[in-house]
Amino acid sequence: MKALLTTTALVLCSFALFAAGPKNKRALPGLHRAEQTLFQEFGIQNNVSWAVAEGDLLRAQFDDAGSTVNAFINGEGELIATTREIGFFEMPRELRKSVSKKLGYVEPSSVVEFTSDSELAYFVEARVNGERTIYKGYSNGSLALYKKM
Repeated sequence: MKALLTTTALVLCSFALFAAGPKNKRALPGLHRAEQTLFQEFGIQNNVSWAVAEGDLLRAQFDDAGSTVNAFINGEGELIATTREIGFFEMPRELRKSVSKKLGYVEPSSVVEFTSDSELAYFVEARVNGERTIYKGYSNGSLALYKKM
């Protein structure tokens, strides 16, 4: 259950517009360890924005090869998960087929790839009947309603 709540918070955090972090980034707890982890996992990154995501999780947002990436790192400096904004055609083919069947001609407004040690999932956001709707899917084509907002 805790993993589900954490996944939900991370995904919704990735969909949200990134707000400016504190002016003094050193005020973020655990930042030094998080910066070390980011370097170890992704190498040198320019223009990294840091913010508190949830609890002791820090979010580093940066551009990697044209995609916006969010890396979520806990207070111990462990990489918990990453999200990456991708295009519709970057999703696995079986999932694209499922999304097309589910949404018809409604074009997704965004797609986020979620990666953790235990999961690789895709979150597809679209406006369905005027409601912001998020679906969660997997590379095998399974797709389910995740959240309506």
